[in-house]
Amino acid sequence: MLNNAVETIRLMCGRGFKPSVYSCNTVLAALAKKGTVDSVWLLYKEMLAKGICPNVGTFNILVNLLCREDKLKKAGYLLRKMEDTGYSPTIVTYITLLNCYCKKGRSNMLDAARSTLERMRINGLSVGHITYTILIDGLCNKLEEAENFMQHMDQIGLTPNSVSFDCIINGYGSVGNGLRAFSLFDLMVRRGHHPSPLTYGSLLKGLCKGKHFEEAKGFLHMLHQIPCAVDTVVYNTILVEACKVCKLKEIVLLFDEMVRSNILPDAYTLSILLSGFFKKGETLSAMLLFSKMLEKSFLHPNQVIYTCLIDGLFKDGQVKTASYMYQEMLEKDLQPDIVLVNAIMDGYSRLGQMAKVHILVSTMASKGLSPNLVTYNILLHGYSKKRLLSKCFTIYKTMIKSGFVSDIVTYQALILALCESGLLYIGVKFLEKMIMLGCNPDHFTFKMLVNKCCEAGRMEKAFDLVNSMSRFGMVPDLDTYNTIINGINRKGGFRESHIVLHLMQEKGFHPSYRHYIALINRMCRVRDIQGAFRLKDEMEALDLVPPNVAESAVVRGLVQCGKIEALDAQEGYSPNHCYFYNSNAWALQGREACGDFEAERADGTPLSKT
Repeated sequence: MLNNAVETIRLMCGRGFKPSVYSCNTVLAALAKKGTVDSVWLLYKEMLAKGICPNVGTFNILVNLLCREDKLKKAGYLLRKMEDTGYSPTIVTYITLLNCYCKKGRSNMLDAARSTLERMRINGLSVGHITYTILIDGLCNKLEEAENFMQHMDQIGLTPNSVSFDCIINGYGSVGNGLRAFSLFDLMVRRGHHPSPLTYGSLLKGLCKGKHFEEAKGFLHMLHQIPCAVDTVVYNTILVEACKVCKLKEIVLLFDEMVRSNILPDAYTLSILLSGFFKKGETLSAMLLFSKMLEKSFLHPNQVIYTCLIDGLFKDGQVKTASYMYQEMLEKDLQPDIVLVNAIMDGYSRLGQMAKVHILVSTMASKGLSPNLVTYNILLHGYSKKRLLSKCFTIYKTMIKSGFVSDIVTYQALILALCESGLLYIGVKFLEKMIMLGCNPDHFTFKMLVNKCCEAGRMEKAFDLVNSMSRFGMVPDLDTYNTIINGINRKGGFRESHIVLHLMQEKGFHPSYRHYIALINRMCRVRDIQGAFRLKDEMEALDLVPPNVAESAVVRGLVQCGKIEALDAQEGYSPNHCYFYNSNAWALQGREACGDFEAERADGTPLSKT
């Protein structure tokens, strides 16, 4: 029917009639809602060519479309063009842009949001609850600033409403600060606002993310005593968190409790469970759940559910099953959207099948779809793993020209591409550029760069990056420490490696016996026998391995370096009864110990001696 409407407008224009701008806007809005982006711009150009003058409603449709596509630069440019050509943007125009800027949450985007707010005031538009609430919601990754903004509302006589409180409570819930979330909840109630299921869901989220899952379950049971406090949204919230921290049995029990409480699951509930099962590696359980839902006609699968299934199957390596589910979806007359196409692209990209990814991108236009930021990020990550640096930057330039703003995933892909191509120095520079543009790196970005620096032997730069992590409230994890120790060992800095081992312990991490054995071997190679035995004693004191294994580590190190005679000079050392005291026997037993250790020492059990 929509195609008929477009053809009718074209037919009218072809026969000399000029359709009204309102008719054109109706069709433009319908095309935009359907997601056929290219068709929207084509019809808009045809309007201009036929002398149909756009109005503010036309521009609002286009600004909204650009914002949905994350093309914020183009959206901002269109707003300025409206103002420069005499159009008066409405409150809808500004709020659309504000909402999009704030959702990005980056400092430069929030600055753009504040600038847009100021322009609203200059143009005489009233700034009410909706506008301020959008800004508060956008500031929720800077929660103190969001609270200050809410206090500013009080000062100008604009009392924050329940939605304003919900935004900040949800912000604290999302970072696991349940204490502050409940404190604001108390203030909200004292001011006479009525909490909604969304409010309760945010409080539950705060408890779950703060690792207080038992308290969250207790709070949920208490909410059952309050009329209309618990609905599908509340259960969906706790199920999302349960899938992250609970075992499969607990998740199923929680779902059963939901059904027994006469709270009907929706398609989102099923997608949460499916995603949770896939992430836990329970592919069979996910497929059984889906089959059971179909069998009982409990829910009719929609695009979201099929997207979860196909994405999960691809990530589990079940390519044939994923392809079958995709065909089944098409047979049910469910057309793929950009989210599903991105999921399939990501699946092939993970398998290194970039040719199939390219085919999917080239067929997007025929399906009325346009690449979004996620599409470009998938392409960048896929080609960066293939070390196709020029291809990555060609895609990146296309992305920027299309009006998209780089996010942390974009920068990670580019940094990876540079590092994989041996341009580590430029990769670090890209990190600095990323920070300068207000896009704060996450733990993964630092970890990736530290790993690449260690591989390249750039230990000084690796330590600089580790020190930089503290500026962003991050601490190195066990894997990062392991990478640094391995990097130091490759450079021969075993004394520095020993210092890092002690630093790990101070930070609450337990070093592996493998670290000590690697250091013992290196100590033996440089004839620091006393140092090797000190490490052996330290390994025993930490109870990383039984004493006889610690001894075998020293012996093996000496045997491998041909310095077994050093045992004679070691005062107070009597060899374990399992070794014969002559050089040939030592070598034989050392080789056996080495083989056995690698095969059997993962659980720390003693070696079997003969």
